[in-house]
Amino acid sequence: MPEIDPTNPVDVYVNSIRSVLFVDDGFPTLGDSDSSAFGEPERARALWKGFTERGWLCDIENRVRSGGGEGEAVLDPIVRRIANADLLVLDYHLDGNDPKDALEIVARLARDPSPNLVVVYTAETNLTRVLLSMAFAARGRREWPTDTKHQHAEVDIFFEVPWTLKDMKDFLCGSDAWHATWSEALQAHLDEDSLPEDSLSLGALTLENHLADFACIDTFNRDKIDKIASSETEYWFQCGNLFLVVVPKFVEAEPNGIEGAVHLDEHSALVDKLAAAIKSWDPPWMGCAIAQSRRPISDGAFRDDVVLPSDALQSALLHYIKRSTDDAMKRSRALEVAEHLLERRFAGGTRVLADALLAHLSEQADLQTDPDETKKLVELNAFLASLTTIPSHITLGTILKVGDEYWVCASPACDMEPRVPSQTLAPWHFGLAPFKPFQAVRLDVLTDESKVNKAAKEAEVGRNIFFYEVTEPGAHPSSRVGKSFEDNGDPRPKLELMFAAELGAFRDHKVGCWRCTVQPIAPPNDGQGPTRARPAFHECQAEVVGQLRAPYAERFLQYVGAHLSRIGVDYVGKARPPG
Repeated sequence: MPEIDPTNPVDVYVNSIRSVLFVDDGFPTLGDSDSSAFGEPERARALWKGFTERGWLCDIENRVRSGGGEGEAVLDPIVRRIANADLLVLDYHLDGNDPKDALEIVARLARDPSPNLVVVYTAETNLTRVLLSMAFAARGRREWPTDTKHQHAEVDIFFEVPWTLKDMKDFLCGSDAWHATWSEALQAHLDEDSLPEDSLSLGALTLENHLADFACIDTFNRDKIDKIASSETEYWFQCGNLFLVVVPKFVEAEPNGIEGAVHLDEHSALVDKLAAAIKSWDPPWMGCAIAQSRRPISDGAFRDDVVLPSDALQSALLHYIKRSTDDAMKRSRALEVAEHLLERRFAGGTRVLADALLAHLSEQADLQTDPDETKKLVELNAFLASLTTIPSHITLGTILKVGDEYWVCASPACDMEPRVPSQTLAPWHFGLAPFKPFQAVRLDVLTDESKVNKAAKEAEVGRNIFFYEVTEPGAHPSSRVGKSFEDNGDPRPKLELMFAAELGAFRDHKVGCWRCTVQPIAPPNDGQGPTRARPAFHECQAEVVGQLRAPYAERFLQYVGAHLSRIGVDYVGKARPPG
């Protein structure tokens, strides 16, 4: 395989292809003895020859239904084979002139968690229609509220809305630009008194039904297509892990003037159009670098730069996961182990990504001249100080959100393990179970722009804490800046004692807590002296929104005066008898 530039999209997504699968009912397979029984054996032979000369492994599948009948579902094994190929070349008309099988395959691939690179290969002359049908199949038909559907049926829309190609693409990508066409159509055909109350929902359903004419797919996959070709002469889209480009089949005239002869260099034209679509897509260079860095991992354990754990460690890691109390905690620990393995063990992927980062150093302008300097510094410091994954339980450095308040756990990690304490060794904690006591420091999140600018300027002083707020698993987190001291210079932290339910284990990123606070009960006498108050104990629901990295979390132990000679981390020991 040629040397791959991890910052070049064509190199990463096209030149690194190693296998291709053709799904075409007109192509004979190696198991078909009579190739003349198929419609395009010469085209299959030419493409096979061209791609194998490139060094690509080629395979053909010409049957996607179990019995070949209309009522049979697309076979799961076929979809799995497709997902295992680096490139799928899919015939648009797999069943005579009906594209339903190809549409169903694309809808299935759009739901697949693996990356899928697809070329839809077609003799259809209207490539725009093919593109829209495939994009609609990948997104899936949205389910509309009953009242909107009822309104659509009741309102007498006797005119045809002149939807443009741009309107349809904007709608598929979640843009509101199509509103203008809908509003103009309504105003031209209906008076103001006749306009429906929720005209935009009605317009969206009208456009949805218009697109549904291109693809009869009822399965809903995603809210929108991520990106689609803006040019009317380009035919590609990206939807999650699926990138698809529509390519016309080439034919040229035979000597007698009849079309039908296969273009001998058709495979090169197909690859060129795929490469042009990738260039037009223009994925971010970091995405390309990470995609390429994952390839050494997929190469398996035979690479000499992949350092696998020892047999003993592999067994111990499984023990570490298995000892969790329930399935949710087991999954959290499995993700923790996987993150450590991928970060530290696969040197090949790490080197690829490091080389890509170094290659872009010359393109990086000085942040001092960047108008977004503050925003970028806050994002950088949040990345350095916190994780984007949520642990399975409250531990040192866990950031909780209670209402509008942010709190960070400042108790040693070894104290926060969600296990029932020993009655003999820790009788007080045993008596509190299933509640887990911990100290929490209040973080005042900065929202004022001038204060955020000041925090970014003084970041190296260490008076603020930068962290990621993870609001949704898999989504890009928000960067926050918080402080744990008063503006008047008082160095003492805002400290509270909390008791976490279920030993601090999370359920759907939430945990029940009891807080010990002070409740005012009377104003000062004659306006003099402090407000009269008394301790109060009340229940609350805490949302887990972040986790500081160990060095930054340990600083909070110093804040609250924890004895630094304590271990402060948790190890895995031999099982002790109950009590």
